[in-house]
Amino acid sequence: MVRSMLNSKLFLILVSIDLETFSILPPYVLGSRNIPVPMPTTLIGALLYPVMKDKYGDHELDFDEIYKEAQGLGIRYVTFRAAPYLSITTLERATSITYQRRLMKMNMEVIKECIDVFTEIENYGLKTVEEKYGSKNKCIEQYKEVILNTFAISSRGITVFSGTSYIAYIVNNENLAKYAWQIVRIGRKEDLVVVRDVKVLDLNELKPLDISAFNTRFYVPKNIVREVSYASLWRMMNYLNGDIRDDDIYVPRGLFNAHVVIDPDKSIVYEVSIDGMREFVIIPREVVRNA
Repeated sequence: MVRSMLNSKLFLILVSIDLETFSILPPYVLGSRNIPVPMPTTLIGALLYPVMKDKYGDHELDFDEIYKEAQGLGIRYVTFRAAPYLSITTLERATSITYQRRLMKMNMEVIKECIDVFTEIENYGLKTVEEKYGSKNKCIEQYKEVILNTFAISSRGITVFSGTSYIAYIVNNENLAKYAWQIVRIGRKEDLVVVRDVKVLDLNELKPLDISAFNTRFYVPKNIVREVSYASLWRMMNYLNGDIRDDDIYVPRGLFNAHVVIDPDKSIVYEVSIDGMREFVIIPREVVRNA
């Protein structure tokens, strides 16, 4: 069973992961751009999944309950360092929520009556079956009205990573590190994760750096920096001290580190070692003040 073990200290849990691909659900507007990296709320969910499994078993919590649990367990902030990546777009079958409701209203009598016609359409195509039965056929009309729109073709953006990515959780509870080892996916069930290493760093032993400009691959909220280059701006659901907010977040572009000039009144910078090289984690000051 998970224990809180909350204290006044802040810890940085650095999780190194192999995440080969990442994708969010298809947008409602086809062709719109997909966020190339996991949002902070997605990363919170990835860590909370094994915690909730341990605490509640198979009982599923809604989003508000999950974030309350995260706050109660001492999770304060999270950021992500992407491995070099490439974004691509593919087409796939996607379930439309709007027409899914109509599908639920299709009773068993209609399904029994039309299953053979539905199967013929899937095997031979709608045009061929229409020529056989006529376009006014009841089953063909049901297919065109409900099924064809429920399982439509949609675009999906996919990010392909080359190398190891890193998650930095800022927490009051170092006991959460054991659950970081149990992260198995981030986002969709298809986006599987292999955890390579988990390190716990005491931020009280890491002195904040007295620098204002540097390069980093960790993403950073727009409102705590003054200037960023070699990065793209994305609207994401951010997590901060238990609160969920819409924030503009700078994400370093595929192969490049972002060059960041911080606002020292709003952010604190800590140095960590990744693959023997210096890397910088930027934390909002309100996270440290409210710890």
